[in-house]
Amino acid sequence: MSTLISPVRLGQILRRGLLLALLPLLVLPAAEPHFEPPVTLVSPSGPGALTPQLANAPDGTIYLSWLEPAGDEHRLRVSRFDAGTQTWTQAQTVAQGADWFVNWADTPQIAAGPEGRLVAAWFVENPAMAHGHGEHHGTSYGARVSFSSDRGLTWSPAQPLSRESTLNEFVALQALADGRWLATWLDGRARDTAKAMQLWGRVLESDSPDQLIDDRVCDCCSTSLVAFPDGSALVAYRDRSATEVRDMAKARFNGKTWEVPSLVHADGWEIAACPVNGPMLSVQGATVAVTWFTAAQDQPRVLASTSADAGHRFLMPNTVNDAERPLGRVDSVLLRDGSHWVSWLEASGAIRLRRISPSGSAGIGVTLPGGTGEASRAGGFPRIALVKDYDSAPGQLLVARTVPGEPSQLVTQVITLPDA
Repeated sequence: MSTLISPVRLGQILRRGLLLALLPLLVLPAAEPHFEPPVTLVSPSGPGALTPQLANAPDGTIYLSWLEPAGDEHRLRVSRFDAGTQTWTQAQTVAQGADWFVNWADTPQIAAGPEGRLVAAWFVENPAMAHGHGEHHGTSYGARVSFSSDRGLTWSPAQPLSRESTLNEFVALQALADGRWLATWLDGRARDTAKAMQLWGRVLESDSPDQLIDDRVCDCCSTSLVAFPDGSALVAYRDRSATEVRDMAKARFNGKTWEVPSLVHADGWEIAACPVNGPMLSVQGATVAVTWFTAAQDQPRVLASTSADAGHRFLMPNTVNDAERPLGRVDSVLLRDGSHWVSWLEASGAIRLRRISPSGSAGIGVTLPGGTGEASRAGGFPRIALVKDYDSAPGQLLVARTVPGEPSQLVTQVITLPDA
């Protein structure tokens, strides 16, 4: 005897069968993207080069700065990347001196503005208070700055970063939308009384005074600055509570003054020492990406988050490293589609890069092996910059790193990004 099936029941069966037929297509993992081998560029630096920094100008031009020995002295050098020929221009000297403070973590900085304008910062010993190359942070060295208006060909005479304090460390520099230069730094002027480093900022080349941003911050973690089209800016840094919780914080510059700081995220990393691991910001319009390292709950992680409202509110961060052993020393580049690429250093000495989708999930990645098989201080902080992200051709990132050795070397590579 045959069994009749109602039209409703038949529709349910057909829909279920169609779903089962499609299920293998839905759950099959996507093929691992193919990365072209990175292209290593001819370095513009000499033997013994270290501490590379990359800066993008508003027109996309990339500048590279680094330190290299010059006899018994050191000099700060700069070169410009020619994206068309994939080469560096001839290196130019920003400044040179014998009394410089040279360190693997607290490195010279460079920022690029419109029309070929640049600013650079480096560090010199304070002779009256020197304590052996900065072993007592906040008491032994200070920052100098210089400016260029011709894409780094010539530079102004050096001047102090601050007129009020000679105790400056971990400087960040940024061009504002109105053409001014903004700087933030860790300052030791209250170290004897407050028993802590402080975060200060000021507009360079102006009569404005230094402004206190945060009166208690981590002793030796770098700060990061980005600017917005409305003339405001955002700084990210590692805070330090009275109970030694050292999580990421942020503060906004409204064009005149600094607003009250707040946490990016409460990781809860309690550590009675400086991890020498600052955050990195990147920006496209009003969208901001932030990347940082934490070892809260004894779990080393690289975290990343984004903000769609110029840093007022950040999304819940995601862990972006996988099963490797991250050391941090992060960087970040934001793309036009809302995704961003982050980089960090592994304990093996390898550089790991990963794409973070606009929704915050960690996606495709690539590993650049290290030269020694083990990370060291001599390897410093790898840096990345966006070469191109504006046409139908694949995007490109530029990577700069120090390769330890006798002497050390500065290596730059171009990475072609796969289609995400």
